[in-house]
Amino acid sequence: MAQKKRVVHKPVPQEAKNDMSKAPHVFLRGNVYYVRKRVPTELVPILNACEIKVSLKTSDRKKAMGEANYANAQLQVRFDEARKMLVKREALRPTPVKELAEGEIHRIVASYFIAEEKRHETWWVTEGQKWPQEDLETAWDNLTGDISHYQTVREKSGNGFGTPAFDTSGMAKLCLEEAGIELPPDSPSFAKLGELLRRALVETTARQIDRLRPYVRGGDVRPRGDAFFDTLNALSPLPGKRHTLGDLLEQFQKHHADNSSEGTQRTYNIPIRLLTQHFGTQHPLAAIGPQQIGDLLDLLKKVPCNAQQRYPDMSLQEAIEAANKRGDTDRLGTKTLINYHRNISAIFNFGKAVKLLEDNPVNSIINKNKVKGKPARRVPFEIGELQKLFNAPLYRGCVDDERNYAKPGESVTRRGRFWVPLLALYHGFRCNETCQLYTEDVLLKDDVWCIWISESTDKNEDEVTDKKIKNQSSERLVPIHKTVLDLGFLDYVTERRNDASQRNLFPELRVDKKGYRSNLFSKWFGRFKGKYIPTSKATFHGFRHTWRTQLTRFDISIEDVEQLGGWTSERRSSERIYSHGKTLPAIKAVLDRVEYPGLDLGHLAPQAAIKQPSMTHPRRFRPSA
Repeated sequence: MAQKKRVVHKPVPQEAKNDMSKAPHVFLRGNVYYVRKRVPTELVPILNACEIKVSLKTSDRKKAMGEANYANAQLQVRFDEARKMLVKREALRPTPVKELAEGEIHRIVASYFIAEEKRHETWWVTEGQKWPQEDLETAWDNLTGDISHYQTVREKSGNGFGTPAFDTSGMAKLCLEEAGIELPPDSPSFAKLGELLRRALVETTARQIDRLRPYVRGGDVRPRGDAFFDTLNALSPLPGKRHTLGDLLEQFQKHHADNSSEGTQRTYNIPIRLLTQHFGTQHPLAAIGPQQIGDLLDLLKKVPCNAQQRYPDMSLQEAIEAANKRGDTDRLGTKTLINYHRNISAIFNFGKAVKLLEDNPVNSIINKNKVKGKPARRVPFEIGELQKLFNAPLYRGCVDDERNYAKPGESVTRRGRFWVPLLALYHGFRCNETCQLYTEDVLLKDDVWCIWISESTDKNEDEVTDKKIKNQSSERLVPIHKTVLDLGFLDYVTERRNDASQRNLFPELRVDKKGYRSNLFSKWFGRFKGKYIPTSKATFHGFRHTWRTQLTRFDISIEDVEQLGGWTSERRSSERIYSHGKTLPAIKAVLDRVEYPGLDLGHLAPQAAIKQPSMTHPRRFRPSA
C-alpha cells in the first residue's frame, strides 16, 4: 500500500513577513498567497459574505505583492458596486422612524389633499357636469352623508384627539408608504397624521358639495372651511420633495467647499460620517428630532477612541460591542464629545438657514445637557514661561536648529524655528499663516513695513499658490511690530530674497500630506516647549491668546483687535482690511503699544541693531482693483 505523501509547510522567511506588511490584507496559507478583506457591515446583506478571500495563485512573494494590489483594487470595485445597489435598495425601502416633525405631517397631508382636489376637478370638468339632475341629487345625498360621517367625533382618547367615527389609519399607512416612511401606528405622530387626514376628507368632500350646489335645489349654505386648506386647491403645486439627511450633508459640504479652508472642511468629516453611519443618507430630515439626536449623543459616549482606525469597517454599535469584548475602556473624551456636539449642531443650523428643516433638533432643551463639562480652554503663556522659551539654546546658542536644537553650542540660526514664535507673539499670527509666508509677503506700504496674510500675493490676486488661510476675514495687512524690526527680521528677509530658487520665507519648514506647513511645526513646537516648560498647558496657539490678552490690557478697541488678528465679526465687511479710513501708520502705532513687561529679549538683538533697515528691492503693496 502506497504511503501518503506528507505535506511539509515551509516556514515563512522573515523578509516575506516584512514584505507582506507592506501589502494590505495579504497572508500566506500553506505555500500560496491570498488576499483577505473584511466586507463592510452594511454590504454583508448585498454580498452575502462577511469576508472575501482571493487566491493570488502564486507562492512567489514578489509576484504576490504585485498581484495583491490588483486584487485589492478589484475588491474595492466590487464593494463600490455593492454600495450603489445598497443606495437603490434603501431608496425603495421605507425609512423607519419613531416620530415625524409637524412640517413633514403637513407636507404629507397637503400632497394628499392637492391630489384629491385635482382628481375631483378633473371628474367634474370631464364627467360631472354632464350628469342628469337625478344623478347629481343622488351624489349630493351621498356626499352630505359622507361629510356627516367624517365630522362625527366620539370621546377624547389618550392622545388628546377625539376619536373619529371614520378610521383614517388605513389612509395614513398608504400616505406614509407613498412618502417612503414607516411610522409606528401607536405613535403620537401617527395620531396627528390621522386627524389631519380626517380634516382633509371633510374639506375635500365639502368642496365637492360646493361644485354641486348651483345644480341641486335645497342645497345648504356651506359653513366656513378649514383654515389649514385655505390656500390649497387643484392648481396648487405639490409640496417640495421630502428632504433627506443626504440632501443636507451634500449642500453643507458644497457650501464649505466654496467658502471654507480645507482645514475647516476636514473638521466636519467625522461628524458627517457619524450622522451617515447612524441614520443613513436616505433618512428623512423631518424624522430627525430631538429624541433621535439625543440617542446619537448617548451612543457617542460609548464609542471607543479612534474607532475608525482600531475597529475598521464597523458601525458605531459594532465598534462599541467589539471594544467591550476586548475590555477596551478608552472612550471619547469630553472635549471631543463637545466638539462633535457643536459641529453636528452647525450642520443642522445650516439646514435651518437654507430652509431644509424648521428647527435645529440638536439645540433642544433635552439635548443641552447631553454632553456635560467644558473643554479645556486654550490658555496664554505666562511671562516666566516665555522667558524660559526664549532663553533656550535655540535662542542663546545651540549646535544646530534641527535635531540638536536643545544642545548648547555656538550657533544661533535665524530661520523658521527662530522667527515663527516671535512673529506669532507680537502679531497674533496663526501657526500656518506664519509658516507659509513668501518673501514677497513682507512689503512696504505708506512707509510702513507690513506682512500680507492671504492665499494670494500682493502682485497677483488670481495667482494659485500653496498658501491657505482660515476664512475670508483672515486676509489682512499687518504692520510689523517695532520689537521684531529691532531684532533684525528685515535682514533675514533680505537674505532670503537673495535666494531666487525659493520664494518661501521659511523653506526648511516641510509641508505635510495635507498641504500644511503648520502641522509638523506644531508637533515640533510641542516637543520644544515640553523641554523647558513641561507643566505649561499652552500650545502654539497660546501665542495668539497671549497677544490678544495684551491688546485688551492696553485698551485697544475691539475693531482694531479683530482687524489685526483676522477674527470674524458681524461688524467686519468683506472688504480688505484697513479700508475704514485708519492709516497704516496709525495702525502700526496701535500695534507697537503691545509690550510684555518683564520679558527680556535683549540677547536676541543683532550686534548692530537697525531700526528700519532698507532693502535692495523693497516690495511695495499693490492693492487690488
